[in-house]
Amino acid sequence: MLLQLNNISLSYGNKTVLNNLNLELHSGDITGIIGVNGEGKTTLLKIISHELSPDNGSLNTFPANSKILYHKQFFTDEMQDQSVENFVMSLFSELYELYRDINALSQKTDSDSIRRMMELQQEFSDKNGYEILGDIDVCLGKLGLSNVNSDSKISKLSGRQKTKLQFINLLLINSDILLLDEPTNHLDIEGRKWLEEFILSQNTIIVIVSHDRTFLNNVTNKIFEMNSGKYTLYAGNYDAYKNQKLAHDENDFLLYKSKMKDIDRLSAEANKKLSEAKTMDKKFIRGWEGPILRKKAGKKSKTAQIFIRRIEEQIMENMPEKPMQKSKIKLELKPLESSGQLILKAENVSFAYDENRIVQDANIEIWKTDRWAITGKNGSGKSTLFKLLTGELIPDVGNIKIGENVKIGYFSQEHEVLNLNHTVIDEFRKYVDMTEQDARTFLHFMLFKGDQVFQQILSLSQGEKSKLMLAILLTQGANFLILDEPTNHLDISSREVLEEALRNYEGTLCIVSHDQYFLENVRINNYYEMSK
Repeated sequence: MLLQLNNISLSYGNKTVLNNLNLELHSGDITGIIGVNGEGKTTLLKIISHELSPDNGSLNTFPANSKILYHKQFFTDEMQDQSVENFVMSLFSELYELYRDINALSQKTDSDSIRRMMELQQEFSDKNGYEILGDIDVCLGKLGLSNVNSDSKISKLSGRQKTKLQFINLLLINSDILLLDEPTNHLDIEGRKWLEEFILSQNTIIVIVSHDRTFLNNVTNKIFEMNSGKYTLYAGNYDAYKNQKLAHDENDFLLYKSKMKDIDRLSAEANKKLSEAKTMDKKFIRGWEGPILRKKAGKKSKTAQIFIRRIEEQIMENMPEKPMQKSKIKLELKPLESSGQLILKAENVSFAYDENRIVQDANIEIWKTDRWAITGKNGSGKSTLFKLLTGELIPDVGNIKIGENVKIGYFSQEHEVLNLNHTVIDEFRKYVDMTEQDARTFLHFMLFKGDQVFQQILSLSQGEKSKLMLAILLTQGANFLILDEPTNHLDISSREVLEEALRNYEGTLCIVSHDQYFLENVRINNYYEMSK
């Protein structure tokens, strides 16, 4: 099996997204695609899956009829009202129309409809439709969803069940090339483990766009870096890439310095010869030697000029491109005032939505120097616990005590605290007492450039909303940060910036995150596991 992309280029208007990209992958290659948001990673997956056509270049697979599966995580509003069975059949475009027609005809009793339904049933059977329907329950069991029936409505499933259900296509559809776009978003540890085992059991070409460094370490054997229009394929997992990248960048910089040193030396030689020629040419020489020396000076000047031209040509030919210095924003999270020793104490806290008990008998004490991670499966009540701790929700049972001088800064993974109808700058200034110019300067620092500050929040990507939430958080001077999945939708560079800020933060931390790499880097020293 082979996948080849040759000189792929694509632009949207005046913006070049991909520029002469080349990539070759073989069976067994599990390749992680990395780069900051906006580099064209998802665009690349869409080109491989034939959803988009490049402006230039070619895409080849061997054999030519290789089956490509592009897995995306999403449930549209229309899907929510479907049954699990209906959703699964919608994954098979050729069968789905037959499936819907058979269901529609089954409601009719006239002879023509019955005859037509039988014809379609035979065609559905010939295309293995009934075999797929029979496999649904088996696949649900493999996904840990044995308690979900094929006739269950998707809207009735929990968030955790919906997330797992979206991977059913990996089990039902055989592919030669598998494309995964941010597959670990919203997956708990159990879901990640299942996905990792599935990926490692395949012998196909797998291409993964992900910012989850632990996941990339566990499954990939190649990393493809997309960096400002430059593309480099590295052997090994993410940690191996980092080591190679560091050595590669250091070598590039040493080579650049060496070449610039040679250029400086050649320039000095050329200047010296030019200076000598000018000095001799201007010198007034009397006596019988004068004409001879002036003639020699003229020749020397011409020789110098030829020499200088050659040096200039050499310089132009050998002028190295200056290695890109990675510009990195530096965030500082500083508490405005010190808290007391006891930050928070929750005793026997319980909470239910209607009859559904979400949090049961939670007990936790948080002290000034603590850095807590709240862990547990999706649906175990982690986000609800945070809403209880921040006072957004009131417990049905138990009580929560907040310590002296504690100022809470809260980051919500759903960004529901943001007013979607506000512009970026208006929402920011709602929380921060700044002039418009100062606010624009600060938001520019957070990568909201130019007129982006006047965009409606409704139009922002999830990553941009996360950055706005972080910008607001930076200015609050909180001494107790409660962060719910803060790295979701952030690229690796942004995660590293946040990690550094939290490592140096002198306040108290309480974090929900499935990003193990992130948790290790922010020096978590306590874990609280929630079970339901």
